[in-house]
Amino acid sequence: MSDTGVTRHAGEAKGAVKLITLALQGGGSHGAVAWGVLDRLLEDERLAIEGVSATSAGAMNAAVLAYGLLKGGPPGARASLHNFWQDGKLNADWDFLCHLRDQGRNEAGHCLAQNYSAIGERCSVDLRKEFL
Repeated sequence: MSDTGVTRHAGEAKGAVKLITLALQGGGSHGAVAWGVLDRLLEDERLAIEGVSATSAGAMNAAVLAYGLLKGGPPGARASLHNFWQDGKLNADWDFLCHLRDQGRNEAGHCLAQNYSAIGERCSVDLRKEFL
């Protein structure tokens, strides 16, 4: 296990774990989709989350994520996020929240499959092209 709490795949060099920084948006049900994205990223032993910036529902996910990582590494973070969403669903339909989570997991899986080699090599958004 590394100092980030991530177990490496057999034969991977120490530097093989890629550090990522996340920006989590707010917006109610977007939080459940972000939960799915986080769940998928935490499941990938090639990645370690080194920082998070967030607002609103994203900030709630970020706080639970940080707590879970401190308490139990990636598995602890996954469990903490699951418990947060399950216990805090209030009047929301649990099946719908899980559907949103699964959409986030699926999209994160597709994104990782297509872009993993670019992590740490290029930004996912070219700010110059988008905004300048």
